[in-house]
Formats: sequence, C-alpha cells, structure tokens
Amino acid sequence: MHPRIRSILKARREAGERLAADKPLSLWLEEAKAAPKVPSFAAALAGPPPAVIAEIKRASPSAGDLRAGADPLRLARAYEAGGARAISVLTEPTAFRGTLDDLTAGGPATRLPLLRKDFLFSEAQVCEARIAGASAVLLIVRFLSDAEIDAFKETADAVGLDILCEVHDEEDLDRASRWRFPIVGVNCRDLRTMAVDPGVHERMASLLPTKSLTVAESGIKDAEGLREAVEMGYDAALMGEAVMRHSDPSSFLRDLLGSVPGL
Repeated sequence: MHPRIRSILKARREAGERLAADKPLSLWLEEAKAAPKVPSFAAALAGPPPAVIAEIKRASPSAGDLRAGADPLRLARAYEAGGARAISVLTEPTAFRGTLDDLTAGGPATRLPLLRKDFLFSEAQVCEARIAGASAVLLIVRFLSDAEIDAFKETADAVGLDILCEVHDEEDLDRASRWRFPIVGVNCRDLRTMAVDPGVHERMASLLPTKSLTVAESGIKDAEGLREAVEMGYDAALMGEAVMRHSDPSSFLRDLLGSVPGL
C-alpha cells in the first residue's frame, strides 16, 4: 500500500475512535434516525445508464490541488444543472482537504442524493454522515475486517443510508459477495502506486453481481471513457478530477451526457 494512503487510514481510524468515544452508539443512532429525510442514492442510480456521480474534492493524493477554495454549495448546484444523478463529497481533511461542513453545505443547495466519500471505520462516523445529510456512505472492503463490515452495514441499514461498496480486485469482490451489497463500485486506482488502470474496469465488469447497481470509479475523464463504461455494463460512473478541473462543470456535464448514446 502507498505510504500516503497508509498515513490517511491511520488518521481516519483514530478520528473514528475519538468520535465513538464522544457518546454511546445508542445516542448516535437516535440522532441519526431523527435526521431529516434524504433522497435515495440507489434510486438515483437505477435509471437508464449512465448515471454520473459528480464529485466535490479540492485535492487528492495523486493529483494535488484540483480547485482550491471550491464552494460546495455552488458546485452542487452546477452538478445538478448539468445532469448529475448524485454528488460525492470528500470529507477527508488532509489529502483531500474536505470537511463534514462540505457535506452539510451541499445538501440545501440540491435535491440530489449525497454520498459521503471518506475512509470510515466506526459506526459513529456512519451515523455522523446521516446526521450531516448524506444519503449514502462509502465502504472500502480492502480496509475493513469482516466484523467491521458487519457493524458498518448494520448501522447504515438502521439509519437509512445506502452503501457504495468499493472493491479493487477479484479478492475484494469475493469478500464483498457475502453481504450482497445492492451497489458495488470498482475503483481502478492501484493502492500501491496510486496509478490508474482503466483495464481493471473491463476485467471486473463481467464478474460483478447482476442484481447490483454497478459504478465505475476513477479514470473516467471524458465522453469516450463514459461510453466505454456503459458498454462494459456499468450503471454509473463516479467522476471527480475532470469535473473539478473544468471552469464550467455544468456545461461539461451537459455536453458529456449529451454525447453518450441512449440518453
């Protein structure tokens, strides 16, 4: 694993432990269950493909700064106007320069469901996502034990959150199959080198569960990449760097989606 990723994971696990120590899980669950209703992430992806999940992230470990000082409220509005079906919000504070406030700010600006994209390890962090207005949370199979996945899923189900289950290879997918996640994403970024290998999307496509909604993550930057993902059978694509770097994300998304056959 890349040293930068290892450092992020350590910090986020420690953050989850601190959050869990703040108050009993029963109180976290109570607050999360009482949070205002949010739109369904799964339902947003279930329409005719491709569904684009547009991402709000100021930076990344591999690309550095993408859009310093990005306003999540303005971006959320632009993404919705451009035809995105959902919005992914990075809340990791160091490498991605996100905060939970970005998630909270994006909610009132759009009717689209929000995905909290982060490295989550505790049930408290899952509840925190729901309280902040998320419709879904990211679960990265590679970084969690079976017991942690059990607890993560139980908590998400209890508070009404969808889960985007992220896998990187066949081994991850084999582990994930036990839980029969309704939404499975394939991230083609190599966690050892941080390089992107689009061939992973193609290799994994035929192995994905037919009853799950499927998401191609990382490496999709233009209409050609989106079209290829659709042809492979993916229902959705998560796009971050391409939309964040564009001066007019709304026009970029409209042009992108308008160029893909079937829409």
